This record gives sequence, C-alpha cells and structure tokens, in this order.
Amino acid sequence: MVMAGYGTAAVASWALLSRFEMLSLVVILSLTMSMPPMIGRFIGEGNLESIDRLVKSDTIFILALQTGFAFLFILLAKPLSALMSSDSHVQELLITFFKFVPFCYGPLGVCMLIVSVSNAVGQPKVALWLSIIRLFVLYLPAIWIGAEFAQVQGMYISIFIANTLTGVVAWHLYKKCMETISGTLNPIALS
Repeated sequence: MVMAGYGTAAVASWALLSRFEMLSLVVILSLTMSMPPMIGRFIGEGNLESIDRLVKSDTIFILALQTGFAFLFILLAKPLSALMSSDSHVQELLITFFKFVPFCYGPLGVCMLIVSVSNAVGQPKVALWLSIIRLFVLYLPAIWIGAEFAQVQGMYISIFIANTLTGVVAWHLYKKCMETISGTLNPIALS
C-alpha cells in the first residue's frame, strides 16, 4: 500500500524485488528445511553441543554467503536492473535497492534459521514470537517510517535496518531457547 503511493514504477520495482528476494533466499530456505531432522536426532541423543555447533556453522555460512551475494549485486546492479526492466525509473529504484537491502539478507536468513530451529527443539512459542516481532514490530513500522522520511530510498534503508535487527533479536532468542531446553533435557541422556 505504501509503495503504491509512489506510482507504477515503484510498484513494478517492488514486484520484481519480491521475486528477487525469494531467489536470493532459496539456499537459506533449503537449510531451514534440512535442519529439523538433524536437530531431532541430536535432541534424542541429548547432544546440545552438536545442535549449537550446527546452528553456529550454518549462521556463519548464511552471513558469509549473503554478504558475498550483496557485494556481487552491487557490482552487477546496473546490468541486473537493465535485465529486470527496460523502464529507466524502475531501473533507478532497483539500483537503489541493490545498494542497501541485499546486505540484510544474512540477518534475515539467521532469523529464518532460528525460527526453524526453535520449532525443531520444541519451542514453537519462540518461533511464533520471533515471526511476530519481525513483521509487526520491526518490518512494517520500518517501512512506514522510512517512507515518511525518505520515500522509496527510505523504505529500502528501513528494510535493511529492520531485517538486521531481526537477525540480532533472533540470535538472542536462540541463546535463550538453548538455555531453556538445556534445563528440560533428561540429565541421564546428557551424560
């Protein structure tokens, strides 16, 4: 709704960028689907250290991969925008997007990973709260505030900030979640 107020070029760029975002996050989505079986096995063994190692290594991988992609997108911003649209105004909006938003896909990926991990360790409330915080506390208000102060560019900067904060909150909730489950696992299984 906010983007529609900036005209057809803004709406067109948003539609293209939504598809781009899904393609950028496909590796993370595959990780989030493959984690629960491994985590379930580790929980059955009472092996929280392996869960923690797995989550930490996946987090490092996600952050490194998405940061690499973000720099690549900056280098290829002009040809990518020309490939995505022939309209010059849409291309300008796409180039602006590539300067900011791809850098927050790493923290967003961490959030997605922690939602999956929380469900896998039997803490669905953590996953639910994290999803609510991301969308209603950080993302949507950030878009509105960014648009109020700096229109479309402000929205992109706000999305970057909101998704980065989401990653930080997700990591904090993950640590709390691990503390909670470490107290509930059977001490015999841990030895």
